[in-house]
Amino acid sequence: MVMRLAFMTWACPNWTVEQIVEAAKRYGYEGVEFRLSVNHAHGVEVGISDERKSFVRNLFKENGLTIACLASGVRFSSADASERRKMVEQAKTEIELAASLECKCVRVFGGNLPEGVSREDAHRYIADCLRQLGEFASSHDVFVCLETHDAFSRAEHAADVVKLANHPNVAIVWDIRHPLAHGETIREAFERVKPFVKHCHIGDRKRVDGKWQFTHIGEGEVPVGEAVQLLRTINFTGFLSFEAEGFGDIDPDTLLREYAERMRRLLGA
Repeated sequence: MVMRLAFMTWACPNWTVEQIVEAAKRYGYEGVEFRLSVNHAHGVEVGISDERKSFVRNLFKENGLTIACLASGVRFSSADASERRKMVEQAKTEIELAASLECKCVRVFGGNLPEGVSREDAHRYIADCLRQLGEFASSHDVFVCLETHDAFSRAEHAADVVKLANHPNVAIVWDIRHPLAHGETIREAFERVKPFVKHCHIGDRKRVDGKWQFTHIGEGEVPVGEAVQLLRTINFTGFLSFEAEGFGDIDPDTLLREYAERMRRLLGA
């Protein structure tokens, strides 16, 4: 198998599941990543009926597509243990949803560090949350994947938490942009996530007047091609998922067509 292309529904928040599948087929994607709990029109959420789950699952199968990931918004950095327990319980329902859709990955966040909490302590209790979820996910054949994001944008921090969790069903979503913005090179970040990466978020951006501006692949400062080459060294066969943010009024079809065409050129290089 080779690396596969997917997109997160931030690219098309107003599209139905049927529209999403049609576009995935039209532009040659192998998978779709559904963002949960932000009122996207796809309606794939915790609490949908068994009939709706069956419909979505069969629609993807019939079209030769995979639900690559469910992108949760849960965060585990709160200093309040009761709040963390709520997040763990929410994530469990999302793991169950993933299993029912034959999806193998649920993305989670570490979150931002609360005032007055040391990084060491936060890593410890976030790892404990992830360990609990890894145990739960293992019985559902799902991976819980911490994204390089927020206070865990640096790969060294995300990897440290996953090491502390020490569970085979706890892994990493490598968003290749965030470590760069926090001082790691692509190679440094890759070496740290390498043992744990199950899913990738891909995008490009450039600095304009000191601020990051999102761009199409190949037009910015993110060495996407280098990331692809590094992933090849570990025979990565997961998804390179397009997370479209900050593109303003560019229509979904243009975003998805451009990403697919540009990434296929990189993958063919």
